[in-house]
Amino acid sequence: MFYSDKQVILNSSRDKLRLEKIREKLQTPNGGLFKGRLPNYKWAIENLGESFDKVILASNNIERLSLDSYTVLGGWCAIRTRCINDLQKGIITDTITGKKQQYKTVDELCNWLMKAIALDQIIEAIGSYNGDNYTAISEEYLWLEKIVKIVNKYFNRKLNETEIDKVLKAIKHSEEKRSKATELYLSFIKGKRVQITKVRDIDIFQDLIRSRDSLFDRLNITKEKLTQPMVLNRNITRKIKDSSHILNDLYQYIDRYSIVWFMYTGYYLDLLKDKGYVKTDYAIIIEPYSHARSNESESEFKKVMLSSKNGTNNYLVHGGINEKLGFIATDEVSDYSFHKFSRTKMISEVPNINNYNKYLELLSDPNEMSKIDLKNNIVFVAGINYLPYGRCRKALINMIHVKEEYMKGKKETIEKHNKSDIYALKKQTSSLLKEQSLIVLEELERMMRFVFKP
Repeated sequence: MFYSDKQVILNSSRDKLRLEKIREKLQTPNGGLFKGRLPNYKWAIENLGESFDKVILASNNIERLSLDSYTVLGGWCAIRTRCINDLQKGIITDTITGKKQQYKTVDELCNWLMKAIALDQIIEAIGSYNGDNYTAISEEYLWLEKIVKIVNKYFNRKLNETEIDKVLKAIKHSEEKRSKATELYLSFIKGKRVQITKVRDIDIFQDLIRSRDSLFDRLNITKEKLTQPMVLNRNITRKIKDSSHILNDLYQYIDRYSIVWFMYTGYYLDLLKDKGYVKTDYAIIIEPYSHARSNESESEFKKVMLSSKNGTNNYLVHGGINEKLGFIATDEVSDYSFHKFSRTKMISEVPNINNYNKYLELLSDPNEMSKIDLKNNIVFVAGINYLPYGRCRKALINMIHVKEEYMKGKKETIEKHNKSDIYALKKQTSSLLKEQSLIVLEELERMMRFVFKP
């Protein structure tokens, strides 16, 4: 049910047991894709093309939608998770050298924000499909609030209006670059110009709040109910006598982050239609699978929304709040074991707008690109993460086949007890892998120069 032999790259580049567990968890009542499954291959090829190889799970009934009937939705993360964790410690990382430094002024922070534009943020913003209707949200205001809160705490003072305005302008500047780079990335892999309708949350923020509150009323959801799992799991009221300030912080957290959860509902789609951002009757969210996963409070929200009352409000269920909305969860930029790079790697360790030439130089090491263990072959890992399409995709599949032939030949040679033949086989395999790696590297270079061009 959760396996397709057509997903050649996904099946050969990720831990299959971990992949199975992720799919099972996403399908649970609070998993974000209740009763989800893989779409059938015919629909997938007609609608997703090569992007089908990235699909982790899709909402049920997705095949009911025809290619011209829906818009694909997504959105940008202004700051990578690893970077947010560093900001909380007062640290910014040089995007080229990786050198860490304590930021002492708002100007230093803003200069960094305008440079911190990584390829994983671009790729994971919105998924590619065979149609032309894309709409994505830039959460400039929500990120402004989050960053200001972090900086206030680190500086032990409140930023003034001038400083806050500088932060907002820096976020807006970087988001404009990210959105343009995303259009260029989609244009590169599709071979034609792509335009994304950009929604700025700051332009519709009060509408988002009103629609979120209306949805909560309909589902009988309150901030207190959503906060309860966090309170119980931490025994806050038992451990701390005066817990009112902690509860208030949690309520504030729910108030803001529930706006993001709301963006995965039919109410959000209705708002986008009313404002003219979406022209089609239906929409499909195509985003990384982790965006469908849940923390404690989000889990409670999704359980109520998607699976209560026998799933009447699940995605693409007639008569429910999400009847016009579908969801396709995709693979992320990560390693073999699904460790996401935006969490585990510094921005200098992944291709970004400033370091991509240096990054490509690191990939060109002959020894690295010849490695037979593909999960440790840095060119193969870069290819499956950043460009599993077109000519690059063909080279990646060739690398998989070369590796498979090697394993088969190695087994036969071992059975014959011929060590010299094993050495010759290994040398030949490394040479073949290097040939394909050079193709992958060439395509990655073409793509990055196109996406990050001045």
